[in-house]
This record gives sequence, C-alpha cells and structure tokens, in this order.
Amino acid sequence: MSQISDAQLLLSEYYEAIGVTKRDGPEDIAVFLSDAASGLWIAYVEEIPAGCVVLRPLASAALAAECKRLYVRPRFRRLGLA
Repeated sequence: MSQISDAQLLLSEYYEAIGVTKRDGPEDIAVFLSDAASGLWIAYVEEIPAGCVVLRPLASAALAAECKRLYVRPRFRRLGLA
C-alpha cells in the first residue's frame, strides 16, 4: 500500500470520527504533498498506518504552520504517537 493510500485511509477515518464530509481525494493529497512548504506525516506501528498529521503553512506568519487533521487510530492511542 502506498503512502498516499495510507493517508487517504487515515483521513477518511478522521473525517468519520469527527462527523464531517470527506474532503481530500487522492489528487488533493498529491497536490498538497507537492508543495514543499506543506507536510503530511504518517506514524506506522509494525508497518500498519497508525496515525497522521498535516502541517499547512500560515501565510500570515513567516516560518509558522497550522497543525491539521491530527488523528491516531483508536487501537494505537496512548502509545505516545500524537
């Protein structure tokens, strides 16, 4: 499974957990990741995608970013991933 697939899976679970409509498709994730100022990190536990976080640059503050979509799957919580 590719990292984009892992990201999609985790983001889908995140949106379901907070009760909002899914907003990020594969193309959106690819575009986001192509921006050198943005970042998406995936935590793996024994090669299983356990959680993710997205950092988006803030236009209003140099060298600052907004933490978005921080999610850890329930079975991996309390392991210090977040």
